[in-house]
Amino acid sequence: MFMLNYNGTKYQETQYIDSINLTQYDTIIEAFGGSFGYLRYLWIHKNSDIVAKKLVVYDNNEDLIDFYNHVKKLINENKFNAFMNEYNNYNTIIFNGNRQANNKETKTFIDSIDDKYMRFILNHNLFNIIGVCQFAYKKNSVFLDLITKITFICKSFEQVDFTEYDPNKTLIYLDPPYLLECNTFYKNVDETFGYYDKLINLFKKNKCLLVHAFNGLLHYNFKDYHFLTYEKIYRNRNTNKKHIVYYSGI
Repeated sequence: MFMLNYNGTKYQETQYIDSINLTQYDTIIEAFGGSFGYLRYLWIHKNSDIVAKKLVVYDNNEDLIDFYNHVKKLINENKFNAFMNEYNNYNTIIFNGNRQANNKETKTFIDSIDDKYMRFILNHNLFNIIGVCQFAYKKNSVFLDLITKITFICKSFEQVDFTEYDPNKTLIYLDPPYLLECNTFYKNVDETFGYYDKLINLFKKNKCLLVHAFNGLLHYNFKDYHFLTYEKIYRNRNTNKKHIVYYSGI
């Protein structure tokens, strides 16, 4: 069980790109880290292929990266179990045997906790995607060994200098917020096209995987690379959507 409830599905989607030969790489990067679903999948299913490699996760969420680095420190100091026991105790106090709790009262209570990392995990886990406050106990957390091996770096995709990595020995996994679609990640259209430029140039010089919802403009720029398509199920909307994975130099 992963310590954070996370609504992304990168872990499940990795089955569609399971055939990649990892032995040729010294470094594997997730440039849009989130819950580092790709590395989690590889850790479970391809452990012997990646256990000795350099693993790097970038994300522009400062609080998230700070939390991961704190968890990494707790694990190394044998304090992680105590942290999770305290987290579970807060669940017991907040819900008091009920399945749901009052949102406003819960947020006020969480804000009163001194430990900012405890506040982070409680706020992240107790409020689901539709805003309902439900208990989220965590037992037998997995991926702890993986976390200690990852270098977590707070940088946005535009800021990462990929030239510091050997292009022949590095695999870059890219699962960005979907470009040119309706989301709040991009502040303006120019920013979106800036992402396109960097993705295109990255593919020309590096070994990359790009996972994305299918759209015509994206496919026009990447259609000459190897690719596969699959249907992604959005359970919260009860819809399917065509997705695509592009391969560069793999």
